[in-house]
Amino acid sequence: MKRAAEAAGLMVAGPVSQGKWLQRLGLEYRAADLMRKNPEQKKKLARQVHRLMDSEQMGDLFKVIAIYASGLPTPEGFDT
Repeated sequence: MKRAAEAAGLMVAGPVSQGKWLQRLGLEYRAADLMRKNPEQKKKLARQVHRLMDSEQMGDLFKVIAIYASGLPTPEGFDT
């Protein structure tokens, strides 16, 4: 996908692991806010965040790339 996008003149960011991408987007902070607002869901939310971000779960298993037009800023979660 990356080579095809670049051959078509598009910009490509990534790949980056799903866990790192979600961390950069602030998933942990968003989840903490949800847990404060919904304490009865705290354990469930914590399990879901762990599954999405942990390196031994989906965090390293899945990768994310962004394909975008030249001249646009690097999409959120891909800048270092």
